[in-house]
Amino acid sequence: MKIHQITDLHIPPEMPTENLTHIRPNVRRQLAYVSDYPPDLLVISGDLTWPDHRKDACRWLKSLLPDIPVAMIPGNHDDPGMMYDIFGVERCTDPSFCYMQDYPDGLIIYVNTQANALSMNQIDQMKIWAQERSCILFIHHPPSLIGGGFMDKNYHNQRDHRIGLEFTVHLTPSPAFQISLSNPEFEKEAFDPIVRIIDYVDGQISTELVTV
Repeated sequence: MKIHQITDLHIPPEMPTENLTHIRPNVRRQLAYVSDYPPDLLVISGDLTWPDHRKDACRWLKSLLPDIPVAMIPGNHDDPGMMYDIFGVERCTDPSFCYMQDYPDGLIIYVNTQANALSMNQIDQMKIWAQERSCILFIHHPPSLIGGGFMDKNYHNQRDHRIGLEFTVHLTPSPAFQISLSNPEFEKEAFDPIVRIIDYVDGQISTELVTV
C-alpha cells in the first residue's frame, strides 16, 4: 500500500499575521499533490492548528481533504475532542486517538501524545499490537532526542534516525516552519512544503520526501 503523510500544519487564522501568510498556501500545495497522486491512505499526524485550537482552521482543512481514506492523530497544539467532533469517526476512529488498523501489508498503529507523554496503558497496548505483525507507528512526538537543537524533540524538520537494531524514526517536516536540528537557539531554516511518501509492502517500508 502507498501512504502519504503530512504533519505539523499549524494552520493559522484566515487573516494571519504577516509571518504566517505562507502556511495555508503550503498546506494547499501538499493536499493538491495528494489529490493528484492519490495514495491508499493519507496520515495527518498532529498540530493541525496554530496554538489557539481554532475550529475554523480544522473546518478549512476538512474542506480540502481529498476523497480518500484519512487517519489523524492530535499534537500538543490540538484539541482532541474538537478534532473528533469535526473530522468524525471515519478519520479519527477512536476518541482516545490510540488505535490500530490492520492491512494486508501490515499493521498501522496511531498513538496520541497530545499530553507530551505516553501513558503506561498506551505503551502496554502498543506492545500487544506490535507482537502480532510488522507495524508502522505514527506518533506526533519523536520517541528519542534527535540532534541537539532548540525544540524538546527536535521535530519540524526532516531526519531519519536509527534506534537500536529494530527501529528507525522518520521525521517529516512541517509546512509552517522548520527549525534547526543543531542550533540550541531558536533558528528557522528556509524550506519548501513536503509530503512523505511511504510504500508499505509485505511488512517492509521504503520512504522518501517529495517537495511539492
